[in-house]
Formats: sequence, structure tokens, C-alpha cells
Amino acid sequence: MRREHPLAAKHEAGTLTLGDLDAYGRIAMDVSADYRNANWDRQVFKDERADQGVVCTTSSALELASTLEASDLIMLSPGFGSRGVRMHYDLVWVPMPKAAGEAKRGAKRIVRHGVMVWREAVHRDPAHAWVRSLFRDWAAKTQVDRGSGISLG
Repeated sequence: MRREHPLAAKHEAGTLTLGDLDAYGRIAMDVSADYRNANWDRQVFKDERADQGVVCTTSSALELASTLEASDLIMLSPGFGSRGVRMHYDLVWVPMPKAAGEAKRGAKRIVRHGVMVWREAVHRDPAHAWVRSLFRDWAAKTQVDRGSGISLG
């Protein structure tokens, strides 16, 4: 959200609730090409509420950032993933209110997808293949056991 957003002030005061989010329209970023888990809103809420209040979706972080900076719209986003955008725009990130975490108990865990994308022209380049193998090996070592939530790496 933009730095001067009313919810940012509520967060600073320690009074932000999950219900407060409902008063503001949300932008959602598409995070899955197959739309199985099309945006963070659906992964967090897991029900019909996920799409309530979503004004638009896009896959362009630049469109999202400039829109958030100039409006009272909000967006659900992982803190780490939004750090780079916040460095270049007048935006802030606040953690979800505690009630959201409590509502998720017993719900399906959030699924994160990693995708490597490259041009066909570099597909057979040995250096590029080596870098891709580093990512593949790292992902295999840090895979989380879906049943227990325990990191295997």
C-alpha cells in the first residue's frame, strides 16, 4: 500500500484488523500461469472471500506498484517478494493481521511456485544450463514435505 495509506497508520497504532482490509479495493498479481493458485488473495483466503474486493489482476509488478502508489488500493503480497518494488516506489508492506493466520489454521497450506524462464536461444548454452542446474539442485534440497511442513534441505 502507499506509505500514507490509512491502513498503514492503523498498523503503526497496532489496531489493524482483518476486517479493516475489506474497506479497500485490492489489486491482485497473477502468480501462476495455470491459474490454479492465480493470486496471493486466493492462497490466503481459500474461499469465496478471496475474490471479494479484488478490483483487477495483472502480471505486471510495475503496473501494480504505480497504481498502489497513487491510490487507496491495497495488495496482498509476501514481504520478501515486495521488498525490491518498495525500494523504488513510495510503498509500505505490513504483515497480515493475526486473525488471518488464525483463520488459516486447518486450511490448506499456501503453495509457492517457482518458475525458471529463459529464451530458446540460450537453452543449449553450457553456462546457462549450469546456472539452471544450480537452481534445480537448490530447489530439490530445500523442498518442503507437504504433509509435515518440515523443510527437507
